[in-house]
Amino acid sequence: MIPYCHHEEYEAIEKLGEGGFGSVYKVINVRTRRIYAMKTTTALNKENLDSISQSFYRDVRALHMMNDTFVTPNIYCFNNEGPRYYFIMDYIPGKSLKHVPNTLVNVRNALSKLAMSINELHQRGLIWLDVKMDNIIYYEGNIKIVDFGFSVTKDDGPSIIGGTVMYLSPEHLKYFRMDRKKLMPTSVFDESSDWFSYGVIFYILNGRLLNNGKRYYPYEVIDETSIEPLYTKDEDYIKVYRWIQTKPEGYDNDAWNLSRIFLFQDKRIRFGSKLVPYNIYDLLNHPYFKLRNKY
Repeated sequence: MIPYCHHEEYEAIEKLGEGGFGSVYKVINVRTRRIYAMKTTTALNKENLDSISQSFYRDVRALHMMNDTFVTPNIYCFNNEGPRYYFIMDYIPGKSLKHVPNTLVNVRNALSKLAMSINELHQRGLIWLDVKMDNIIYYEGNIKIVDFGFSVTKDDGPSIIGGTVMYLSPEHLKYFRMDRKKLMPTSVFDESSDWFSYGVIFYILNGRLLNNGKRYYPYEVIDETSIEPLYTKDEDYIKVYRWIQTKPEGYDNDAWNLSRIFLFQDKRIRFGSKLVPYNIYDLLNHPYFKLRNKY
């Protein structure tokens, strides 16, 4: 059981970030003087009660399931008495994975640790469904995952539709092209859905190593249509992608070959599918992750 928080025990120091469902603050326990992070929801009302409360409880559940692992900050207490929900977790003094130093050694190290973290989530019965660089804190060569508001287990019922479009697997993106205010069945997803999103991160970070000022994505947008935002005030889009099949000039051969196993459109043949005979040990023994004299 996770203990209940008492709001008067914590004092805000600074705001660390904001997302569709709430904000994160650096706080101090006024009694122990220990520093923590506090994640709060936006104020609850009739329109957002179901989606925000579901996201909050799934975030708390996932962190509790992963407590005392290398994957996430530890969670210490929560409060759901409203009008805002919040919980207290470890404060991690880092930045998002976007800020990983742009060298092969650092990128490869971060990607290997992210792969091990995703595998650990799956071993404990969680599918993340929001794999993106903003949800991964990079610090001192390590990573921590910090947002599980869209995570599911195999036993969950229909879930809110969420995520960041540019990272979503095809089976996930399909529901963004429908009525996003409806719920989606969790049976649509499996572990390979997370590995697809990992593949997008993998492709982007290795493309950045070319240092030519270009941004590399494993797809190009061939059409986009503005739609009503669901969770934020920012304009949102439904995008139609064409997936890149030719290796960009100068892109690392090992990185290109490995990226393919994550980015199959058919999840049945994608890494992470139970039909694919490769596991995390095979992945980390791929030539890309071996030490090389290339920095």
